[in-house]
Amino acid sequence: MAHIEHSTLLCSFYRGCSTAIVSLAFAALLPPCCAQPSVIRYALKPCSPSPAIVIRNVEVKTQMDRGQAILAFTVNVRRPLEVPTLRITVNDEALNRPEPEYKLCDLVQRDREDNARDSCNLDPQVYHAEVKVSGYQAFFLTSEGARSKLRFEVIDKGQVVGCYSNVP
Repeated sequence: MAHIEHSTLLCSFYRGCSTAIVSLAFAALLPPCCAQPSVIRYALKPCSPSPAIVIRNVEVKTQMDRGQAILAFTVNVRRPLEVPTLRITVNDEALNRPEPEYKLCDLVQRDREDNARDSCNLDPQVYHAEVKVSGYQAFFLTSEGARSKLRFEVIDKGQVVGCYSNVP
């Protein structure tokens, strides 16, 4: 009789485990299908007046992978820039490490004619740019609800030609 109780107990244990495993597997598949990435918009104001460049439509999109986000923005170049770089800081800390600056031409999406050129010069037009952010900076940008101190500085020929921030 003890043997029957033991096998019955063992069978119900396996049934419970398999149900739990199936439930966990289903739960693991469910979030990517049903969860929507969040989008947080940052309203930027100019730190200094700039006739050369304007940065607008800044938003942070969380990705499904934990700890990652995409910082997307629009760059309106108003006069030609030669090899411009972009310094982005979050809470006074550089986003790009170990280099503090990005080449702006590597971030912007250009049409095929612009991509065919090897130069990093940007002609006057509107570009869309994206930066992948990970780690604690992605956490700050996505979890603080646009309260993180976000600052963009565009540098051309060693001088800041545009500065935009969400805090004065």
